[in-house]
Amino acid sequence: MAIAVRVARLRTLAGPRASLKLEASAWLVPAVIALAGVVLLVPPALGYGSSDPFALRLSVPFGLLLLATWVLPRWGRLTVLAATGVLLTLPATVWLWSSTLSIAPGWLPPVAYLASTAAGIWLWRRFATATAPRVRIARPSWWVVGIAGAGGVAIWGGAWLLPASWLGRWAYQPPASSLAGWIAVVVGCTALAGAQELAFRGVLLGVLEPRWGTVAVPLQALAFGLAHLSAPGATSGVGPLIPFFLVVVALGLIWGWISRRTDSLLPSFVMHTVALVFLYTFVVGVG
Repeated sequence: MAIAVRVARLRTLAGPRASLKLEASAWLVPAVIALAGVVLLVPPALGYGSSDPFALRLSVPFGLLLLATWVLPRWGRLTVLAATGVLLTLPATVWLWSSTLSIAPGWLPPVAYLASTAAGIWLWRRFATATAPRVRIARPSWWVVGIAGAGGVAIWGGAWLLPASWLGRWAYQPPASSLAGWIAVVVGCTALAGAQELAFRGVLLGVLEPRWGTVAVPLQALAFGLAHLSAPGATSGVGPLIPFFLVVVALGLIWGWISRRTDSLLPSFVMHTVALVFLYTFVVGVG
């Protein structure tokens, strides 16, 4: 029945007036993308609490765009763009919303974020192999493992050289004193770093690279920085925003460049995990 309805719709759009309608509707594409940009930038400027459905409101335009690529034949070329947007936003919605549930342990929302991101990538690679990006998750070589370890040490040492204000906070805080607190932070940060590396250095860089080459690295880094404007602690009045944004973009550049050179997500994943553990223990505090 669904196939018959789709065939009937395509036949209806096959007449001479159909092309005019499709061309006339083309303005919706940049409009949807512009709306996504507005939703991304406006809330941090206005300020909001950690329970604000930021990622959900950002997900809606990309979801509509994905629906449009299925309904209108000529929009099929935008499927990759729409699928990328959905993968970058819907799992983040799961993370941010589940973070507001007091009944959930602190490590569970990042794990849900990682699981939903991995599931989305699997579905894309399973059912749309021709358009699925290469996400650099193959087994790494030993020299890549060495780079990952050295990079993690460098991130941990370099983080102490940055003022707390550069990390979006006013001051450093003592870390958790309990072993359970440390374990929760490490598990949560590992899952969060894994989800974001799959999304930005995996999917986004993989989608941009074939068309833009090396320019894909700064593009994904900029998107990485903008996405961090949704971090609850970054915009709730606890510290300056611009230095934090610039630091995140700089890290996105470094991790994107390393991912391309090593052809692996492992180094950026390890460095990202170390950075988050430092942030959530010595800067944010978990006690």
